[in-house]
Amino acid sequence: MNKILHLVTLLLIATPAFSQKFEIQKVTVADLEQKALPADPSAQAAILFSIGEVNFRYDKEKGFRIYTTVKTRIKIYGSAGYEWGNFEKNYYDAASANRERLTFGDACTYNLVNGQIEKTKLRSDGIFDSKLNKYWGQKKIAMPNVREGSIIEFEYTLESPNIGTLPQWNFQDAIPVVYSEFRTIIPEYLVYSHYQKGFYTLEVETKIGRNSISYRQKHEAEGVMIKAYVEEVDVKFSETTTIYRAKNLPSIKEEKFLSSYRNYICGISHELMMTKFPGSTIKSYSSDWGDVAKNILEDDDFGGQLSKSGYFEEQIKTLTAGMSKPQDKLSAIFQFVKTNVKWNGFRNYWCDQGVKTAFREHSGNSAEINLMLTAMLRYSGLDANPVLVSTRSHGISLFPAVSAFDYVVSSVRIDGAIVLLDATEAFAMPNVLPMRALNWKGLLVDREGKPQDVNLWPASPASENRTLAYTLSADGKIEGKVRRQLSGNIALDFRNSNTARSNEHYLETLENQSGQIEIVDYKRENESDYYKDVIETYSFSKSQAADIVGDKLYFSPLLFLAATENPFKLETRDYPVDFGFAVKSKHIVLIELPEGYAVESIPAGVSMITDGNFGSFKYTIAQTGSKLQLVVNSEIAQPLVPSEAYPVIRDFYQKMVDKQNEKIVLKKI
Repeated sequence: MNKILHLVTLLLIATPAFSQKFEIQKVTVADLEQKALPADPSAQAAILFSIGEVNFRYDKEKGFRIYTTVKTRIKIYGSAGYEWGNFEKNYYDAASANRERLTFGDACTYNLVNGQIEKTKLRSDGIFDSKLNKYWGQKKIAMPNVREGSIIEFEYTLESPNIGTLPQWNFQDAIPVVYSEFRTIIPEYLVYSHYQKGFYTLEVETKIGRNSISYRQKHEAEGVMIKAYVEEVDVKFSETTTIYRAKNLPSIKEEKFLSSYRNYICGISHELMMTKFPGSTIKSYSSDWGDVAKNILEDDDFGGQLSKSGYFEEQIKTLTAGMSKPQDKLSAIFQFVKTNVKWNGFRNYWCDQGVKTAFREHSGNSAEINLMLTAMLRYSGLDANPVLVSTRSHGISLFPAVSAFDYVVSSVRIDGAIVLLDATEAFAMPNVLPMRALNWKGLLVDREGKPQDVNLWPASPASENRTLAYTLSADGKIEGKVRRQLSGNIALDFRNSNTARSNEHYLETLENQSGQIEIVDYKRENESDYYKDVIETYSFSKSQAADIVGDKLYFSPLLFLAATENPFKLETRDYPVDFGFAVKSKHIVLIELPEGYAVESIPAGVSMITDGNFGSFKYTIAQTGSKLQLVVNSEIAQPLVPSEAYPVIRDFYQKMVDKQNEKIVLKKI
């Protein structure tokens, strides 16, 4: 975690000295003739520049509004870069005062035709506006005439009434960025905290200017001599312009076991910390986590929903009648909510339609479901509180901000220990959160609004245990049985992925993934009993499972249980390895050898524990007469492995893969 905290640093000091100002130049023939990006010749496209500006304009009726204008120029080097000729941007489109307005302008494609620059403008039929859901709209542009060598350029403006958070600016992208600039112009009445994340140092320039607004002030009548009147008032104020610049940033790519590249990409975010309008008291929003928790709890769409209970009281009384143990109440209420209110797929920590409507309509967002669950648990006498969460795709919530979260789960304190619950998951169990919520820490908010950090990772590792017993014949055929037992998040993932699938479809996939075996007598236990491990058993067979060379048989004793490749292929890695949760696995393999053959060689046993205790692996094999017994234990003990330990975990996985694929050699006697 120290590595992550070092990557995400608070911008405290602006750089006084600054390099030469960047100026947008016209597209030239030389620009279009360029065949590759000098800094990265393999790049299929590159952002030549992306310049954003956030400004505040005052509306006499609506107050301050944010206008964000972004201008971008992209060079296409290869056919794989054509996708960058399409751009999409989401905007808040709910029927409320917070609705945003998004417009595109000055979009065109440049190409070199017979030595001359050809400019093709984006027409209206290349702009598509769609409604993603009840909250969000999306506009897409499809740039015309894009081909290898093209340069595309576009601009958009987003008008938003939401002054609580400025648009986050990312200086890096999935392709290299030659130049990126973000400018904020903020009036003195609004104070924002600002945070930088990523590996790269930004150049920062700050200057103070003056501006003015005019508004109408209504004066009431005073007696009979002075009538009511409206006065036009001009107010001058200072505003701070801050410019953040970065140059020649490499592309950032998704890697396996990475929670979200958003956590590590070079970027900057702003959160409203306080307002200090003339004639009003200073109001604090997010100077620390206490302010964040207090402000969220005081919101009617969060804390206000926790106080509602009339809509469920009779049902919860009946449900928990005669129960005295906290665990029994927890289990009954948790299952009641999961059964009666289905998640509509929307992630929020604040309610949309409210808990009462969600209960009545049997559907709600994550806040409505889990705040409802919290209220019911409290009503039954349990010490229950909501826990604010930033999902994996949203990023890690390291700095105080109301926008740091996009989700909420519930918690109950029993015998001093916190039990986490998420009723959006039909197959969820206590203390087993879905993968999207396993993102380091959450923020528990108690009845008084006091915050407390809560570890979201499961306290116990998930497990996968298999017993494989088979007979090998002299012609290389195997026949055997498998028993597989799953717990924790592995069981949750299994249920989510396979409960709704037909057995026929599942078995076809399983046969293909297991090296084209044939499966019969398949059975599954505890599929709907979420408090028990999932168990599946089946018989299998496969012809030519062993290689026959002369009078010898060669085969891998783990068969289809052996890992086939190391998932960590890069030599170095800048980002932590995020497994999501700790895992223990145990494979017991019992082998009946063919008559007339003797063991010539078997793999040597091995026991490994990594530096830092990130993982362990033990492989033991023994022979008793015509039978072999193999036991393989492995464990990933820590959900998050820092990047500096990447060589350790990479080497560990490679040794596991190599050992699991070693062969037994039998010789005919």
